[in-house]
Amino acid sequence: MEQLAMLGGKPVRTAPWPRWPVFDEREERAVLEVLRSGHWWRHSYGQGVELAESEEQPQSMVARFQRAFARAHDCRYGICAANGTVTLEIALRAVGVKPGDEVIVPAYTLRKVFDHPLALRYSGKHGVGKA
Repeated sequence: MEQLAMLGGKPVRTAPWPRWPVFDEREERAVLEVLRSGHWWRHSYGQGVELAESEEQPQSMVARFQRAFARAHDCRYGICAANGTVTLEIALRAVGVKPGDEVIVPAYTLRKVFDHPLALRYSGKHGVGKA
C-alpha cells in the first residue's frame, strides 16, 4: 500500500457494506405484533419485576422472547427491560445492593451509571462529577 485510500490510494474494500441491522418480513411482523400488543417490556420502574403472566391467556411476545433468550444462553431467566436505566435498577437489586451500601463505578463512564436515582437512593450518597 503506497497511499491511504482517503488520500487518493486504492481502497482495500470496494464492495458496499451489508445493510445493518439485518432483518426481513419475519422481524417486521414480530415488531408490529409487539407494538400493537402494548406489552413492550416486563419491568415497570419502581414497581419491581413482573415475571408472571396468566397461563390462561396467550403469552406475550415479550414473555416468549425472555424464555427463548434464557434458553439460548443457558440461563434460568431472561428479562426484557425498557431501557438502560431500568437495567441498572435490575442489576443493583440482583446483586443485593441495599441503602447505605457503597457502589463503585469506573471513572470513565456515562454519568447515568453513577448518578442513577436508584443508585443514589440505595447508597444514600450524592453523585459527583461533571455532566
